[in-house]
Amino acid sequence: MSPAWSPDGKWIAYVSDKTGDDEIYLVDQMGKEPEKKLTTSGHFKTGLMWSPLSDKLLFTTEDNSLYLLDRAGGDPKRIAKNEHRGITSYSWSPDGTWIAYDFAARNRARDIFIYNLKSGESRQITYDLGDDWHPVFTPDGKYLLLITARINNSPALARLSLLPEDKAPFEFKDDEETGVVPDEEEDDENAAADDEENDADAKKGKKGKAAEGKKPGKKEKKKVETKIDFEGIEGRIRRLPKVAGLALHNVQATEKHYYYLVQGQRVFFFRPSYDLYMFNVEKIKSEKVASSIVTYGIAANREKLVIWDGGEFQFVKVGGKVAAAKKPDGSSDEKTKYDFAKRTRMKLDRRAEWRQIFNESWRMVKYHFYDSNLHGVDWNGVKKYYESLLPHVQTRAELNILLNEMVGELNASHQGASGGDAPSTPTASMAHLGAKFELDEKTGYPRIARIYRGEKASISSTEQSPLDNDYVKVKEGDYLLAIDGRPLKPFENFHQYLVDKTANKITITTNGKPEMKGAVETTFPPLFYDTRLKYGDWAWRNERFVDEKSGGRIGYMHLADMQTAGLAEFREKFFKYRYKDAIIIDVRYNGGGSIDDRLIDYLERLPYQIQKARNQSAEPRPSDVFMGEVVVLMNEYSYSDAEVFPSAVKERGLGTLIGVPTLGFVIAVSGHPLIDGGQVRKTFIGIWEISTGAQLESRGAIPDIHVESPPEMEKQGRDVQLEKAIEYLGGKIAGKGKIFDHEPKIEKR
Repeated sequence: MSPAWSPDGKWIAYVSDKTGDDEIYLVDQMGKEPEKKLTTSGHFKTGLMWSPLSDKLLFTTEDNSLYLLDRAGGDPKRIAKNEHRGITSYSWSPDGTWIAYDFAARNRARDIFIYNLKSGESRQITYDLGDDWHPVFTPDGKYLLLITARINNSPALARLSLLPEDKAPFEFKDDEETGVVPDEEEDDENAAADDEENDADAKKGKKGKAAEGKKPGKKEKKKVETKIDFEGIEGRIRRLPKVAGLALHNVQATEKHYYYLVQGQRVFFFRPSYDLYMFNVEKIKSEKVASSIVTYGIAANREKLVIWDGGEFQFVKVGGKVAAAKKPDGSSDEKTKYDFAKRTRMKLDRRAEWRQIFNESWRMVKYHFYDSNLHGVDWNGVKKYYESLLPHVQTRAELNILLNEMVGELNASHQGASGGDAPSTPTASMAHLGAKFELDEKTGYPRIARIYRGEKASISSTEQSPLDNDYVKVKEGDYLLAIDGRPLKPFENFHQYLVDKTANKITITTNGKPEMKGAVETTFPPLFYDTRLKYGDWAWRNERFVDEKSGGRIGYMHLADMQTAGLAEFREKFFKYRYKDAIIIDVRYNGGGSIDDRLIDYLERLPYQIQKARNQSAEPRPSDVFMGEVVVLMNEYSYSDAEVFPSAVKERGLGTLIGVPTLGFVIAVSGHPLIDGGQVRKTFIGIWEISTGAQLESRGAIPDIHVESPPEMEKQGRDVQLEKAIEYLGGKIAGKGKIFDHEPKIEKR
């Protein structure tokens, strides 16, 4: 993995874990000589980058270190190690004497440093509190490109002059200055034709050059020497004009063009989508090169680009565009494309691959688990035991079971392996009718116990209830007698007639009596799943229940997750309930996320002034504050950030926790991709309380008022935890006036 072709075209460096750990190897480009192992240092290694002289390599490791390695091998030299975050980008100067890299400060914002290979010293060149990263030397050695967020915290492409400037940068000479109209609208096809003519001239050569012993068409490149004047260097940062876009990244430079990727207009579910642009240094403008791609690269001679769109590789001349590669009839030129899947074959040894996956999963925990002591587990011993079971694994699914058992030895949350190269299990869809059915024991027919309330204003079909409409003549209590004209038999499982019925409308026959006489037929598009509909109905009923029992003094909100939907629900209800006397924030059955800090910010706000307009009621300043009582409901199904949040509420004294202790699934997690498309979870951040130093993992949030929810109560339709919250808050606000429901004590003139 991480293959890197040397600029002189002779060598390919790559990372392999064939010895049981990541090491760097070198092989000649034709594969004629045996590969050479360059390192023995272990760790996860990524980001191999050759020097322009093809004599050295840069790479990073998972412990936030940047290393320099000689092509001959030996011990790599550590250039920098960051204790705050990873070193995410670095670049060689064109003469191979300097290395620019980003390095984070305590606030996690990155600055740019430059390392001198001769002296072995690094110098910081940017100091702004904003984020600076992705340094790239230009081929002429005069400038350093970088991405900076120092202006309005908005990432932008900038250029830094390495020497004091002798003229204003990015000056556009218009026709008034030169007397020549700038060729702003040069046709792409003409540009492509010019390139072909130049190539032809190069092949033929010019008179006199061949006689002088020079190769036809080859221009001698001037030797570049990169000089840097560090005095006042940060003051020479200039933002590139006419360059913008979300997710700006992958900046590369040629002599006349600066290339970069931004977020594309098209969105794909299973891969990123970016648009490639080039900034023309002479014309001082950006032009789109390609749309909806994954990534790109520039050849070492800076003559061609290779673009990967997720399925095919495509080649484009520097300065050209993908659109210009099309023929006049609109068909694409196959010579510019390379379908990797069609042109290559690989012999796969499944068991060898499974062993690699096993070893990488084990190493991932060794190097990335948040606790370097691995919870006191003998991790080498764990590997030895589970490795002995590997020969008995028969399927990819069984390998995941083995991996899950192995990481389970850590006794930590958020662990597990999933996915991988395995045949998918055939599935069938199930149509849902938007109602809860109960079997009538006397007649044997299903009966509608509840029609789920739909959100009619929603544009999502999964939140619409097909039976919750005025024009539908189906009522709660009706019997379901037939589906698509097929009469149901008493005590028959009617769900079998809903299998694979989601593609078309469905017709149900219902009646208030268990007979076909007088029955009503209703035709509608069914739901392909009703989880969101049932959830919305449940949350809405809880909200109505709380409002009714408290006389409108207590607000209720349920957060389904601690992500985008949960934050939107919180903000909507927080603003709606800000003048109530109490709020119940329900995080039961919440799978987690990462919005706890934003919720705490809202709850900690306090008013500092009162504002009032004539003929209008007074309100606090800021207006989006809540000054009443707060209860947080939690249970054994509150996970991850839905445990961090109630624990923070308790830590900050912002409210009362009611329910049962959560399970303590608190370690932060991300996915570590495996070679066959599967993943093993990387648990890399632990969380501790400030006041006590207690770790939330395995302990969770502890309620102030312990209330169980017995199954018999739930069967009766009672929510005793919610009832307790209403009772508790009712006692807290009893006898108190409503918030701001009075004339505030303010000076009058």
